[in-house]
Order: sequence, then C-alpha cells, then structure tokens
Amino acid sequence: MLVTLAALAALAAPPAGPQEEPGRTLANGLRLRVLSLPGARETALVLVVRCGSDHDPDAAPGLAAVLGELLRTRAAAQPEAERMAVQVLGPATVLQRSVAAARTAEALQEYAALLSGEPWGDADAIALALGRATLAADEALQLYPGTMLEAAARAALLAGRPGARPPGGAPEVLRGIAPALVQARAAAAFRPRNAVLVLLGAAPPDELLAAAERACGALAAGPEPPAPVTAAAPGIPDPRTHARIDGPFVAAAFAAPAPAAPDFAAFVLATGVLRTRAARAFLPYRGGELGARAPLVAWNAFEGAPVLLLCRRGRNGDTPDPARQELERLLRAFAEPGPFAREIDAARAEALASLDLPPFADPGRLARSPRLAAARAWAVGLAEVLGWPADLEARLAAVGEVEVRTLVRARLAPGMAAWRTLIPEAGAAGAAAAKRPPGG
Repeated sequence: MLVTLAALAALAAPPAGPQEEPGRTLANGLRLRVLSLPGARETALVLVVRCGSDHDPDAAPGLAAVLGELLRTRAAAQPEAERMAVQVLGPATVLQRSVAAARTAEALQEYAALLSGEPWGDADAIALALGRATLAADEALQLYPGTMLEAAARAALLAGRPGARPPGGAPEVLRGIAPALVQARAAAAFRPRNAVLVLLGAAPPDELLAAAERACGALAAGPEPPAPVTAAAPGIPDPRTHARIDGPFVAAAFAAPAPAAPDFAAFVLATGVLRTRAARAFLPYRGGELGARAPLVAWNAFEGAPVLLLCRRGRNGDTPDPARQELERLLRAFAEPGPFAREIDAARAEALASLDLPPFADPGRLARSPRLAAARAWAVGLAEVLGWPADLEARLAAVGEVEVRTLVRARLAPGMAAWRTLIPEAGAAGAAAAKRPPGG
C-alpha cells in the first residue's frame, strides 16, 4: 500500500489543542465557556454555581452540604458511567458529567432543569439529603482526623471571614433545617445569573455554544445571588480528642492568599517547595498520614483553599510535643536564607503540569481520556468563579527566589502559624487499631 507524504505528515503531526472561546454571557446571566477538542471521545459538561458553604446563612450552616446530598440523590438515577459528580466547596458547588456526544443535548436539559427554579425533589428526597448531611457532619463518626484539623484551623485563621465555620455544618443545626428552606435555597441560588457552564467536546465551538443556548437561554435569570457570609468562627478547643487515632496529630496552619492576590503564584511555588522538603524530611510516613487525610502539606491550588495545613503524626503513646518540634524545625529551615532555585524550578514544573498549562498540556491525552477532559473543563469553570488571573502561567514563570522568599516572610513565617492538635480519647489508644481506617 502506498502512503503519501501528506498522509505521513498528518499522522506524525501532534493533535491540535482545544479551541477555547473567550466565553459568552447569555441575557439571563449564564456564563458559557466552550472548548472544542477534535477527537474527544465524550462531551464534558461542568456547571459551577456560586453557592457553597461560604454562602450558608447564619441560621443554617451546612445548607450547601444538604443541597449537595440532594444533587447526589438525583444523580443516582443516571447511568453509572455518566453519573454526575458533585463537589461542594467554600465559594461554589461544582457539578460534572461526561456523556457520549449524542447525549450532549439531553445532559444540557438536565442541567437546565436544575437552574429553572423548579423543585429538585419531594419531601422524601429532602429528608434523605438532610439525614446524610447530618451523618457526615457528626464528628463522633469522623474516620479521618484531617477533617477535624482543617475545621479547627479554619476557625482559628478565618474569624470574621467566609469559610470560618465547618463546611458541613453541625448535626444539631442540620436536624432543625426545614425542607422548605432547602427548596427555597435551591430555587434562589441555582439560577443562570449565578452559574458558569463549561462544555468540552469534539463539536466545533459554535455548535457547542448553540446547544447550550438552546437548553438554557430561555430560563429566567433568577433573584439576586447570595453573598458570602462573614460569620463568627465557632469556638473550637485545642487540643481536641479523636476516637479513632492512637497517636497525636499536630498541624501548623497558615492563611492562604486568594487566587486573584498578587502573591498567589509565589504561594503556589513556595508550597510546592515545602511539600518536597516535608516529604524528604519525614519519610517514611508514620501510621498512614495520607490515609488519614492529613497529608504532610495539605493545600489545593485548584480549589483556592483558604488554609494551608502542615501536618505531622506523632508516635503512638507520645505527647504532641515531638511532632510539633519536627514541624517547627522544618519551618525554621524553610525561612532561613539560602539558594533554592532548583527547588523552585521543580515546583514550577509541577504546578504547570497540575494546572494543565503549556508546555505540559497534551491535547492527545485530553482527547483520549474523558477523565482528563472533564478535569480541564472543571478547572476552566472554577477559575471563572475563583478569579484566577488569566496570565497565571506567565506569573508562575516570572516568580523567582526573591519573590518566594518575600512570600515566606509575609505568609509562612514560623511565628505566624496557628497550631492545632488532635490526641487520642482516653482509653481509646488500645482500641483505635480496630476502629481506624486502613492505613489510618
């Protein structure tokens, strides 16, 4: 068989990257973003709604978690391979689905139904959602100490700011939430003017935009969206006890900058260096720190997490002091002057890869992997809501030692840490091994 040079060139040519439109805002306020990726196996649909735990009213903390459970109940009726994933964050709730291209219009109609203001479910569905949210918020049932450490850190660092309260609420409050309040919140907050819809698929950009406009363009805009609530932080004692651990957990917590802050890029790289140093200093891990959801450095740049935790698990039977001293030594060494340009370069490469920015974005992998394509769409939608700078790639490239050192002095100095501790419940150490999760 003869193969022409043109055909060979076409085979050898790298796949084209996604064609990304600058975005369009419909008359009802819905923000549309589309990424056309020829060869994509499925269409990824991501809906980001500016209604998360930061928006929970004072009288009903945990309301966003209830809405998240109600959405998961709806998703359970969808085909398993195309089931909607639901993530409730502080500033937003994120819904993500990947469907066959032929089912794109149907999936868009299901999103449109969520934004229509019509009831999401009957009284039984709401009662189930309230029950699940209440169980998830019950600290007596918490398997993972990292969750409690983060809640304590938020209360210590974010008083008077959104995010100070535990994102899932408290059981005693959730039990008192009326079903009518759940329906009213969904009808008021999940509306077009408060949402960003992202589509990534093989169709041309104009076709994807037209499909989204057909499904959602006629929806009413909805009322004024809720604003983040700057509620008082709950009083959380320190140290706290945990029934499922047999050794202490210690965390040094720091407030993180918002993605739109001028030093966000420097914080991303400083955190990357700190993560590498912590892994090097503390290997091997003790008692499954990762399985306990208390990784050495806990911070998610994708989600713009407001708090960074540097965690260490103490030895069984120890007081928390040795683990705290280990973290203090790591922070002091990190704050000392000295060249670490290579560490910054490694952190920059890792950040660019995790954010799927050039030169690491691989169109071929995106087209072949629905999971990666969905993650790309997820990042685009969340970036709209969190206010990621459009030039984040350039900012990461421009950060050097001076900027990272300045950032460390301003935000990560040892004396700025809020220290939080978990210790085993009295008499629980012997039984904890039978209770804790694998690796916990």
